[in-house]
Amino acid sequence: MDLAKKFRSAECGSEHVLLALTRNRDRTSKALHKHGVTEEATRRALGERAGVSELELMNPFNKPSAEGLLALSDELKKVFERASASGSEVGSKELALAMIDEPASGARATMAALEGCDLKVLRKEITGANERELVGAGKKTRNTKKQTLADCSIDLTAEAREGKLDPVLGRDEEVTRVMRILVRRRKSNPCLVGEPGVGKTAIAEGLAMMIAKGDVPESLKEKRVVSLQIGLLLADTKYRGEFEEKMKNVMEEVKQAGDIILFVDEIHMLVGAGGTGEDGGMDAGNLMKPALARGELQCIGATTIDEYRKHIEKDAALERRFQPVRVIEPSPEQTLTILRGLKDTYQEHHGVSFTDEALRAAVSLSTRYINDRFLPDKAIDVIDEAGALVQLTPGDSTLVDESHITEVVAQWTGVPVQQLSADESLSLMNFEQELGKRVIGQVEAVRSISQAIRRARAGLADASKPVASIIFSGPTGVGKTELAKAVAQTYFGAEKAMVRIDMSEYMESHSVSRLIGPPPGYIGFGEGGQLTEAVRTNPHSLVLLDEIEKAHPDVFNILLQVLEDGRLTDSKGRTVDFTNAMLVMTSNIGSREILESMSGEGEDEEKYKKLQTQVKRELGKEYRPEFLNRLDEIIIFRPLERPEVSAIADLMLASVSKRALARGITLDFTDSFKSLLYSNGFSPRFGARPMRRCVRGLLENNLAECMLDGFASSGDTVNFDYDDDQELISVTTANETMARTFDVEFGSGIEDVAEDTSADDFPAPFFSNEGGGETTAQAFA
Repeated sequence: MDLAKKFRSAECGSEHVLLALTRNRDRTSKALHKHGVTEEATRRALGERAGVSELELMNPFNKPSAEGLLALSDELKKVFERASASGSEVGSKELALAMIDEPASGARATMAALEGCDLKVLRKEITGANERELVGAGKKTRNTKKQTLADCSIDLTAEAREGKLDPVLGRDEEVTRVMRILVRRRKSNPCLVGEPGVGKTAIAEGLAMMIAKGDVPESLKEKRVVSLQIGLLLADTKYRGEFEEKMKNVMEEVKQAGDIILFVDEIHMLVGAGGTGEDGGMDAGNLMKPALARGELQCIGATTIDEYRKHIEKDAALERRFQPVRVIEPSPEQTLTILRGLKDTYQEHHGVSFTDEALRAAVSLSTRYINDRFLPDKAIDVIDEAGALVQLTPGDSTLVDESHITEVVAQWTGVPVQQLSADESLSLMNFEQELGKRVIGQVEAVRSISQAIRRARAGLADASKPVASIIFSGPTGVGKTELAKAVAQTYFGAEKAMVRIDMSEYMESHSVSRLIGPPPGYIGFGEGGQLTEAVRTNPHSLVLLDEIEKAHPDVFNILLQVLEDGRLTDSKGRTVDFTNAMLVMTSNIGSREILESMSGEGEDEEKYKKLQTQVKRELGKEYRPEFLNRLDEIIIFRPLERPEVSAIADLMLASVSKRALARGITLDFTDSFKSLLYSNGFSPRFGARPMRRCVRGLLENNLAECMLDGFASSGDTVNFDYDDDQELISVTTANETMARTFDVEFGSGIEDVAEDTSADDFPAPFFSNEGGGETTAQAFA
């Protein structure tokens, strides 16, 4: 009524109702808009006829010219009569059709006058609309449009005839098995069961290609393989019963066609789909059972092993209607054949060419380093990304070789490129020299771990076990942890590749669950274990179990599986692969025997062999034989001698100099200052740790003070000297005329230890201060 008044009309006509319909947001208004009957166009046409300007109509302060209710025009009454003639509730759809069908309606004349509006086409469009709304009420009815199979499926046979499918190689046996099941009289529904990425979908595509070529039994020549898209089937089914209706329509179409083999990838998703969640509720699986049992529906399913057990096996009635076909991961040789068959497809896509060495490298490197995926999927993805890498690399080269495959795998796994390349053999031959630059005085230990790594990398070690499983045994401060860090840096590419676990945190029996994750029902279930998550995230790492003698005996039961089979199952049932990890355990067991043995008389080599026997005997008292027998090496660390500790001091000074240089300060040390460190930082019992405290107390503390008070600043060369007569450390710079002096202080917190330490605990000259020896406080400094 208000619309009619705005147009200064004496009565309300159908054209005013049409304008109201264009303002709705239902299917009918969308059909009107599609054919040019928009709100703006209709308002403009009515305004021109009534002599009312657009500006006046859009003015919000424009009041209707008449008050009270207007009478309905005769032609509007005829429209209402025609709309209600069907006997159903009058909605926007019925009104729009009545306006078009009533020859005398003003709405029909208005629509016909609009540009681009064909009334016949518009009527068909509105008739096809499947949603009704009450005028002004906005009440919607459910979508009742029939969902056809074509809307939620892909005809694989048609795509095979058009050459859109990739070649399928190495799966002849599985395709033949599927055909044999399809031509059976009963239970002719195969279900492909296998791990993700092994080629289940490819088998269905291979069958479609064979049907397209006619290379199938006579009973299958007229068949079509149609892939059902479950996501599209579930789409737009928010109301109860809509999914069931779609599923029934699809099955009805399949029955009527008579030549369709339905392929359902991820078939476990149909179990429970559309159901209410109640026991015995109707879902897609229950809808399919009768058709499958009567042979009216032929279906090929595909799912993973876990999902098959979880969903299909639990429904015995559904399981017995399918015949499982196990799809095994192809061997590396079969994968190489598959890659050679796919090579042309990927070459054409990327505009590159693959060498045969690149294909071999893709198979070998993905097999060795990508352990959480399966062939051939992971190898195909590697060559695909390598092709993309070359395609996007500036330059004229279009050849994908082994180096590009290596680069892709290195980016995926975090393994250093040089470890994946042929240069690794050269670096392994020089492994002792690289480790010897960081680890001083442990020649036997460096040689033993280098030999263990070379055996593993040469392929002579058991491939089902970790790269190496080693115990480092020796006194404190002799370089056990430092050697582990050096191996992580040199072999795995970075110190951050080392996973360090302090076994003193696992002294209780219940703490074992922290390694693999809490079991179901306990707090933290699903978060993973400290050990399993670290290796699962980074399979190429060094796992350092520090001070393993402090762990509860139950921890060793967990480690037995790692040492023997190179794998560990976490609390969620996932298998974690340790075959590319190195397991290093440190222990202080036998430290006393090591100190006593190496301080005695005799040749070093003879003493070391005797020492190994003694320490292994001590380890045998602490650990069970089945644990020790699974280790590759038990490496004994000898106590450090004075020259070796002095060499370690030089490394520490170089490290401090490097950090100072980053601040713009160059450090210089006199021989007297170095002698001060050498003489006061040596302790046979405590190894290099006292030297660490000496460097901190005599160098780092004094340098920090000089930097903070402005005595030493960026660009300066700072010299450290020691005056033996005055027992003072002097610090000078080129810009300062006077030197800064510091007392010789080795740190705090030492006296308490010294009071509880007897001279019998330490070999001479530990307590003697004669002949250049040091005091207890100096040894701990």
